[in-house]
Amino acid sequence: MFDLGIEGGTLFTPAGAIKANLYILHEKIAAIAGERLASQRTLNADGAYIFPGAIDAHVHSRDPGLTHKETFAHSTQAAAAGGVTTILEMPNSIPPVIDAASFQDRLSHLMPQARVDFGLWGMLTAQTEAAQVAALAQLGVVGFKLFWGYALDKTTLALVYSASDPQAVIPPPSNGQVLELGQWVARTGRVLAMHAEDAAIITHRSGQSTPALSAYARLLYERPSVSEALAIEMGIRLAHESRCPLHIVHMACQEGVDIVQQARQRGIDVTAETCPQYLTLTASDAERAGTLGKVYPPIRSERHRQALLKGLLTNAVSLVASDHAPHSRDEKSQPMAKAPAGVAGVQTLLPLLFDVALRGELPIASIPLWLAERPAERFGIAHRKGRVAIGLDADVVVLDPAGHTVIEPASLYSLNPDNPWQGKTLRGRVVWTVLRGRVIAQNGRPRDQAGGQFVPHCQGPQDTVHETRG
Repeated sequence: MFDLGIEGGTLFTPAGAIKANLYILHEKIAAIAGERLASQRTLNADGAYIFPGAIDAHVHSRDPGLTHKETFAHSTQAAAAGGVTTILEMPNSIPPVIDAASFQDRLSHLMPQARVDFGLWGMLTAQTEAAQVAALAQLGVVGFKLFWGYALDKTTLALVYSASDPQAVIPPPSNGQVLELGQWVARTGRVLAMHAEDAAIITHRSGQSTPALSAYARLLYERPSVSEALAIEMGIRLAHESRCPLHIVHMACQEGVDIVQQARQRGIDVTAETCPQYLTLTASDAERAGTLGKVYPPIRSERHRQALLKGLLTNAVSLVASDHAPHSRDEKSQPMAKAPAGVAGVQTLLPLLFDVALRGELPIASIPLWLAERPAERFGIAHRKGRVAIGLDADVVVLDPAGHTVIEPASLYSLNPDNPWQGKTLRGRVVWTVLRGRVIAQNGRPRDQAGGQFVPHCQGPQDTVHETRG
């Protein structure tokens, strides 16, 4: 007898969508059958879609060190509520994950709080040494994040967006150092993830006077799409020279789509992600939202939104992630120029993309590709995650395409849930979130229990490479 059956729904598998029943035994997907089989518990999924649990490859819980903004307990509860069963946690906590000791300390700190499964990113700095990269890879980081162009506080190693005292910061790595860092990452078989904005353009424009611009137009002036394009192009050149797989995070512009697509056509190992904020909002929406719409890179015009949607269809953009990065209400209440960039997004990642698809802008069948299969493959966890397939972890999300979701702070589980979508009603609804065969959320309400596991990158003969669609 199986532990759990999910019956009557449409399963979205790598082979396509099929009407079938799904059965789970000992935390794994054990059977996919047309007939109904005996199970201890059954979920009625008549009329529903069954996707693999979403994998959010880009989450900033900032725990420990900045827990007035978010905690891991809150971010993973939010993930569960939104159909995300695995998050890949970015390294810029205080202290950040830069070596074996900081990795072990953070893992020990996060594990008791985890409501979903998680992986950890390592962080590269101008002071990173080859031995640190090798040690972090051995411990199972899913990749290495480079906040290219940003200085770090000498004491805390926190990101510094604008350094008032050059003596108090560690400068960002030079292009020569980035080339060497790429070579070290390449030896590990991991991915180098890059925040791609050109710091020189931003610094120069930030010092210029533009009195006629609104606060949001000023943000766009300081961070134009060319700053993204230049950084992406340089990052691709350096990564290709170092033979390092490259991943461009939170890509927001048409030029980036074009550059990545051309590089992939030349056989260069580069992928890019975009985010719901860039797929569902434009600059006019962000301006109305005020500082709740402030993210880096900024939300741009409809031309860029359309290019990113097209990029998903052509594989120039490989996946979608949230860049979940909440801030306190007091911090976001500052003027646009001083308010920090970032929004709460892990809980709304899947619902927003599902809404876009239900409205006809993207194919529904590709959502599992962008939110599960490709993240799992790119970041080394496809041996356990990313597909509705026998033998993999029983991570699934059941969605009702006829339902609806209202985004409001009271129904969001981040510590600071304010975001630019609040008040919006979406098509579709997350009904159940199942993690390794255990129901961890129902109708958008997480069950307040830990039980998430650390999922290390898997590299070696046990890896299974699966061809992706698209």
